[in-house]
Amino acid sequence: MSDTRILDTIIEGADLEAEAAMVKALGELGKGWIEKAGQIDGFASVEELLRAVAAGTSDDNVTEAFDLLGASDVLSFLQGKGARVTELLDKVPDEVKILLEPIGKYDDTGDGTANPGLVEWPIIDESTGGSGSLGGDDSYSFSFGGKAALSLEAGEKWRYSDAVPAPLIRMRAEGAVNAEAGAKLPFSAGSVAVDAEASAACRLEYYYLVDDPKAIYAVAVGQRLAKVPNPFDLDGVWEAFRTSDLAALHYAFEGSASMSVALAVAKTFSSAGVGDFDLGASIRAGFALSGHWFLSLRRDPSSSAADPRIIVTLSRQRSTTADLLAKLGVDVDLTELAQRVHGILKDLLDDWDAILGEVKPYLSPGTLLQDKAKGLIADKAKELVDDDDLRAALVRDLEGVIGVGTPGKPALQEWLKGKLAGAVDAAEGWAGDQAKGVATSAAALGSSLPALAESRFREKIDSALGDLISDAADKLRDKVGSLVDGQSEALEKALAKAGSKVSGAVSDVDNAFAAVRDLVDRYDRIFREIVDATADASRAKISAGVQIEESRTNRTTVEIEGTFLRLSDASRDIFKSIVKGDLGALVELFDRGDTADFDLNEERSSVLRYSASKTGVRFDLVLLGFGISGGSLLESEASVLVDGNGNVQVDAKAKLEKFFTGWGEERRIELVSSFALTWARAHQNAPAAIDRALGLSVTLGHIDKELSRKHVKRFVASLVDENLVASDALATADETFTRWAGSPGSKAKIDGRIQLKLALDKAALGRMLDLGTGSTAAAISHSRRNDIILRGFKTLYENDEETAELVANAFRVLKEKIRNGTEREFVLDLRRSERKLVDDTRRQIGRPVYYLGGDEFLDFGRLAHRMVELIETLREIYFSVPETKEDNSPATWSADDYKDAEKRAARAASGWLRLNASFFLENADVHPRTLAFFEMMAWMAGIDPKRKISLVITCNTSDGPETLVLQG
Repeated sequence: MSDTRILDTIIEGADLEAEAAMVKALGELGKGWIEKAGQIDGFASVEELLRAVAAGTSDDNVTEAFDLLGASDVLSFLQGKGARVTELLDKVPDEVKILLEPIGKYDDTGDGTANPGLVEWPIIDESTGGSGSLGGDDSYSFSFGGKAALSLEAGEKWRYSDAVPAPLIRMRAEGAVNAEAGAKLPFSAGSVAVDAEASAACRLEYYYLVDDPKAIYAVAVGQRLAKVPNPFDLDGVWEAFRTSDLAALHYAFEGSASMSVALAVAKTFSSAGVGDFDLGASIRAGFALSGHWFLSLRRDPSSSAADPRIIVTLSRQRSTTADLLAKLGVDVDLTELAQRVHGILKDLLDDWDAILGEVKPYLSPGTLLQDKAKGLIADKAKELVDDDDLRAALVRDLEGVIGVGTPGKPALQEWLKGKLAGAVDAAEGWAGDQAKGVATSAAALGSSLPALAESRFREKIDSALGDLISDAADKLRDKVGSLVDGQSEALEKALAKAGSKVSGAVSDVDNAFAAVRDLVDRYDRIFREIVDATADASRAKISAGVQIEESRTNRTTVEIEGTFLRLSDASRDIFKSIVKGDLGALVELFDRGDTADFDLNEERSSVLRYSASKTGVRFDLVLLGFGISGGSLLESEASVLVDGNGNVQVDAKAKLEKFFTGWGEERRIELVSSFALTWARAHQNAPAAIDRALGLSVTLGHIDKELSRKHVKRFVASLVDENLVASDALATADETFTRWAGSPGSKAKIDGRIQLKLALDKAALGRMLDLGTGSTAAAISHSRRNDIILRGFKTLYENDEETAELVANAFRVLKEKIRNGTEREFVLDLRRSERKLVDDTRRQIGRPVYYLGGDEFLDFGRLAHRMVELIETLREIYFSVPETKEDNSPATWSADDYKDAEKRAARAASGWLRLNASFFLENADVHPRTLAFFEMMAWMAGIDPKRKISLVITCNTSDGPETLVLQG
């Protein structure tokens, strides 16, 4: 139903003419009462007289009263409306009294303290609803309500923009309808629910000048209410302004509708020896429509009553939103596996190279000493037990625990040997910080028995533990030394693969030992946190979830203001276009400018079309109380604005985000692409002045509440290695971290972040898109296209050394299959290469299987070709012609077209933007593909990255953030 019909539908049964007659009748009665109240016998007030009429009283007193008031015809009218009079006197007695006063008594044009003479005249107020079941567990519900009212106010002022003389009489007819409905249908594994809601509200206001303040309020209203013009008929409105004291009218409509469908599925099952599995899935799809429509018509104060001019103002907006949300989750109760988790977690380290496998036993140094230094542990246990005081304290606490009666020295020594080994196993950071190792192992030992926590024995216990930890560290150093002597190259590769860099040659035992120690400490810390968590059965759970969301929004906003100068066929057509919101006709009006019949206010007139979309994927995993999450979000939006001068403004933007969070750390990468176009046309015959602007930026962030020096150095070092930032950036970052941490050797951690950003300016983007060639086509030249593909492939190949070995094998296969073929041809003709890389000796249903390295080669190749897609999509946006009319012409672009193109550009870059993220989030290096993307941007834009890339390191202190910016 159109918005111009909703008000009529709401109040069509209200009979406004009858209500106007009722108001007028009351006014005539009130007028006579004011003049002759002293002559009336038997009635103290008009209300008392009205109640007598409503009750059906028809004695001589009533008749004489109406005769004296000169209102005999009013009595006849009221006698036929007894029920309605009673309803009004019961519902709005005070308002009825207000209507019987002179209109000049009321004024609301000042500070709001005066009596505004507000009357709420009820017409319709009905609602219905219900709920129930169709049988079983299903259910439904619905509700419907409708309301209409007539609101009157004397001494009112114009509440909208621009000035209208005051005081005024305002008459407002308003109505609203709303409806809600819902149903739920369960089935064996879930349910389907449907919900719908709709509402609409309208108000139509007429403002009249107050020409006689002595006139009775009800009479003034009744006379005008019976003659209000149709706001959608220009002839009727024009005549009302010409022949009456109508000052302005305002029509408003606001409405919305929404509907959603939700599907939920849940299933629980058990597996022997594992535990319970809860599987759940839900899908929700929704649609919403909303809008408003405001139309004002007011008399031009500079025009005469006989020859009026009418100022029209329209504000109209229509918006639609559609969204989809899908979730899949699983919860696994691993309580039955809690005792076996320790062994499972150790298997996490099985991907270490064989050479590092020899270091693996040092993750449990106490257990290792029991195997390789039994005599040392036994000696330390004997020394402690030989202390009479300590032995007595142990006996005190252990009596009755070990055997029967008082334990002797041999039993105490055997028991203490196991405790010492366990305490050393619990040591933290022992490989690099012996004091810390002693402190944490002493704390673990003290928790096992009160005697071992007494301060009087602390020196002896610390000494014994110190000797044991020192011996374990020596054995680790000896092991590293033997690896350096025999397999230095293999050790260096293994350490790099495991994420622990060596500064300098691995032949240096101290250097290699530092890298191994770092590796041991890191995995040891994580390992202990997980093992501790398994001790709490309530945390022995795994939960995982995936969420997919999609939403789209489209909105059109029309703002029009102008003055109708005369009544004519042309002005009627313009009025119809404005009322209907005909965008095409309005834009043509913008093009024409002023006419003899209509003066357009160009500065306050415009048509805006807006379109936006969002696509996101998110996953969450909780393992034994430790959670990680990650995902990506792609958003794009665009607007096309056409103003009253015919000028066009386009703004479009896309943002791609990827993130990964876990263990208090977060990695995030963001690409933002933007486009702005200003088409200053003035009118259709004026020369066009076009200004275009593109933007492209990439930001990579590492956020950590416990940011370590190691993470900062590795992040910056990976950039220095690729020549993206100046070589002195590493030293500067290290010095700044030292200042924040407190001392050069401090292992303190800070709450901070590292951000790397590349933003290309207009000149750089011009070179990147090859705008200087003069071509306005989206496609770039053949040679430029080939250069980008080959350079992209080479950059990926050089940055990702591990994958490069596999790609090299693919090249070997291609050379065997394609005689006289070159690597250049293999990369450029990717389709032919893909066919040749299929291994026919292996078959797999659903997808081809490639020779070793084939997947990696094709991945590099597709990314290189997508770089061309990025360039050509941005060029397509740059040279576009915006749509001014909704004509669906393929030659012009709508807001939807700009939004979709920006999304395509962001997607083309998506594969290049990777985060170095794993469950443990320990590798702080920038991902090789991301490094390659920065290099490609710099190459295509013809810039020195060290002059354009900014590296920002921030420390959050109690006094606020402190930031270091490295640039240029």
